[in-house]
Amino acid sequence: MRIPPLTIALISLIPSIGICIFVYFKDKKEKEPLWLLGSLFAVSAALYVPVYYLGNKLINGFIGVLFKGSRYFDARHGVVWRDAVSENVHNILCAVIGVALIEELTRWLILYFFTNRSRHFNCTFDGVVYSIMVSMGALVARNVRFAFETTWDQFLLRFAHSFPWYLLFGIVMGVFYSYWHASRRANRRENELISEGKLKSDKLKYPVGKLILSIAVPLVLHAAYTFVAEQLDFKSRTLNIVFYAVAAVMMIVSVLLVILLSKRDSTEREAIERIIEKEHGDLPDEYYEEPEEDGEDPSENAEEEEKSDE
Repeated sequence: MRIPPLTIALISLIPSIGICIFVYFKDKKEKEPLWLLGSLFAVSAALYVPVYYLGNKLINGFIGVLFKGSRYFDARHGVVWRDAVSENVHNILCAVIGVALIEELTRWLILYFFTNRSRHFNCTFDGVVYSIMVSMGALVARNVRFAFETTWDQFLLRFAHSFPWYLLFGIVMGVFYSYWHASRRANRRENELISEGKLKSDKLKYPVGKLILSIAVPLVLHAAYTFVAEQLDFKSRTLNIVFYAVAAVMMIVSVLLVILLSKRDSTEREAIERIIEKEHGDLPDEYYEEPEEDGEDPSENAEEEEKSDE
């Protein structure tokens, strides 16, 4: 049974929009501009299709060529693997490189391009809000694709287990992305204080570890989810129950994480203070004045354009 396009749009959009609204109102310190959040959501959704086909058709196709000798086609059973090891290695590579890596890297780049120099990115919870918008945009496009490719029952099953995980991917990336953003600014502020003669030693290094974690942690989670979802035998009732029970737990965990991170939200200046004081001890308040970002803020450009139009 094929799903009408209007039904597809509603089923895919309503839960994702709902969680976006929930996260938006959990941002207590300073609401992010709707145009920025909408841009993150829309761009992520628009890029999903080319990113999917790049990973699925090109990368996974190349991986398949590497394992060409490990399988053969049988008229009765279809593609048959000569051994389980080759099949599992092939499926792991496809999940890690062809799906998780290309999707999570794309989402990270969207985050970086739209928010890195934005003056609105001034609290630690902001990175989580931005990342969830990006993840939900991709999820909507993903589910629309599934709806056109599968039956009604299969679509609902896939939607039920993908929603909690994509929310978790967004939260995890947002947390590490915010840590990296604040640590990078703290590192730059320390260098400026050293050049001004206010500090004597360079104790903060560029936070490359946090940068890697902001991509690597959601990548590992996404790869594990993809591998299990693709290989799971849904004819087994026990495995089916376990898989969806885990998805339900992930949904609860994700919502609780959003609530907890919202309560622990702080300004980026406060985060910079904590990072610098951890290595240098207490410093006067004026040491933490936020340095201006190099280059122009896209949000400021948009405001200037609106004024000129008026």
